[in-house]
Amino acid sequence: MNKFLADGLSFVNGFIAFVIIFATVILFATNGGNLLAFIVGCLAGLILAILICGTLALLINIKDELVLANQSLNDLKK
Repeated sequence: MNKFLADGLSFVNGFIAFVIIFATVILFATNGGNLLAFIVGCLAGLILAILICGTLALLINIKDELVLANQSLNDLKK
């Protein structure tokens, strides 16, 4: 069950990144109304998505490594 939830979280992480980028682009573009606001929205959304979703991806990767290390220790005990 935990593996299923972790795999689902990986998918949701990518979706959240897309939503963050899309929402900031729309927010900046509607408030600014010009091309520069669109570009700034893209950059702000990208930075925000990297910070939030990158941290979550790092935690997912750490979990995967801990599971692998635990399996290796269990194999050594046998």
